[in-house]
Amino acid sequence: MEILKRNYPQYLIFDKVFNRVLCIVKNSEILRSYRAKDYLKELSKREKLKEIEERALELIDLLRREANLNYESFGLSGSCLLNLSRENSDIDLLVYGEKESYKVYEVLKELFKGVLRPINSWEDFYKRRDSFMDLKAFIFHESRKFQEGKFKDKEFFIRFIKNDKREKYGKEIYLYKGYVRIKAKVTDDYESIFTPCCYKVSEVEVLAGLKVKDIERIISYRGRFCQQAKLNEKILAQGRVEEVKGKDYSFHQLVLGEERRDFMLSYEKI
Repeated sequence: MEILKRNYPQYLIFDKVFNRVLCIVKNSEILRSYRAKDYLKELSKREKLKEIEERALELIDLLRREANLNYESFGLSGSCLLNLSRENSDIDLLVYGEKESYKVYEVLKELFKGVLRPINSWEDFYKRRDSFMDLKAFIFHESRKFQEGKFKDKEFFIRFIKNDKREKYGKEIYLYKGYVRIKAKVTDDYESIFTPCCYKVSEVEVLAGLKVKDIERIISYRGRFCQQAKLNEKILAQGRVEEVKGKDYSFHQLVLGEERRDFMLSYEKI
């Protein structure tokens, strides 16, 4: 944000729906858009590929065969999409669709028993993630995730997209209320694999910050918070609390990933 303030302040605009300054680019100023699905189609037809591209296609072929899906359910993002990949780049995959995502998720569970491996250098990964948690808690939470790991010699990260339909802008209004730390119980983790991810919670107790009574869910637009907690686990979480206002309803939500100090951990499991 500071770089934008200094060099491109025209792209920082106050948004009346999210009630804060966001990075917004007008359609008329967009020279090119990159689509992960389209790139994957084009890549699958190339004769000459970089090593990272070959590994990405191998991994996608493996997943789609085991899950009985076609290429339309996948996309390739990250440095490959922008033609910025290097020898040590990782593979950033997208899976589109609710049913398709859970098919791949179940396949991943089985593949981690053989061809896929967990990330083997947790200390290095911890430094790259710049996590607010201590190393022990970080390793516990990351090691039970199936969306990241190693395929042959490359690290991979998978983002599940529930659907690619656009929500109606302004259907809900989001009002910032403060920064809080809470204790709660996860009552629904079904959408925890998706980006954005969502956890429904109950038994919420505000430990620090504004005493909000009706925090109903925890959400994040950051992949690092996917699969962070499981059903019925008791968690500690810290982040931005917002009031969500619809046409005839309102409640509060905790948003993770806005600041480095944001976290969520299952405190009974550590």
